[in-house]
Amino acid sequence: MAEKMLAATLVSPGKTELREYALPEISSDAGLLKMEMSGICGSDRLGYQRVDHGPRIMGHENVGVIARVGAEAAKRWNIQEGDRVAIEQYL
Repeated sequence: MAEKMLAATLVSPGKTELREYALPEISSDAGLLKMEMSGICGSDRLGYQRVDHGPRIMGHENVGVIARVGAEAAKRWNIQEGDRVAIEQYL
């Protein structure tokens, strides 16, 4: 059975639901972040009033703990599982 996660998901303009998703498999150049906190910035505010391409998880100012990391990503970013990180979305 696949592992599951919960995420606050924008499902319609101004409406958010807690939904369950399967944890994705990651490649050697990727990672999986266990979220502790996610900020919603000014650019997200307008997006909260519309759902253009179906439900989505809002927020891109993220802090959490590396839950899984592929070998290439670990080397590239100098991280390991268990590290607490803040994500810079423009990198």
